Amino acid sequence: MATTVDMAKVGEALKDRRESLGLSQADLGLRLERSQAWVSKLERGQIDPRELSALLLRTLLSTLRWTPEEFVRATGLEFPGIEAEGDEPDVRSLHLEVHRSKERVVLGLPELSTYKPRDLLTFWDRGILVTVSRVDEPVPGEWVGVESAKGQMNLYRLTGYTRQGRPLLEDLDEAIAPLEQGARLVGRALLRIIV
Repeated sequence: MATTVDMAKVGEALKDRRESLGLSQADLGLRLERSQAWVSKLERGQIDPRELSALLLRTLLSTLRWTPEEFVRATGLEFPGIEAEGDEPDVRSLHLEVHRSKERVVLGLPELSTYKPRDLLTFWDRGILVTVSRVDEPVPGEWVGVESAKGQMNLYRLTGYTRQGRPLLEDLDEAIAPLEQGARLVGRALLRIIV
């Protein structure tokens, strides 16, 4: 027998998580390609997350930095294919090319198992192997991958934004500067391995 879920409590859990990450409803809507009004309805329990497309649900979980299991625990919703607590996660190996290199790495980590290889970019920066998600929008405080105008990849910490909306980046030497002209933020760092 299916259990009844209080959608208002589900919405409250979503709102609490969004606010704990410092995101506004407009920020979340932008990342989900939905309006602020749509996010407001979701947080008031007027939209059932179980009725979202798989891609939209994955983007929601990724943006809120929730694993499916954490989402289930926080909201009380059940989704097919999500393991019960204590089950071993299904981990597949990802074969990834290292940017501007002939190297390939094989990664088999649960936190990467929901990504497709095309969603990830792996590169070396001063002895650190970095894998970034091209689909997850970084938030201040997180490590990010940045591609220079010449195609060089580097690891930075996103510290915030200038008044003009340019990302402020802290390098590995702790120097902070705005994103250089012609450079682009590639995505949020999921993995950093110091070799």
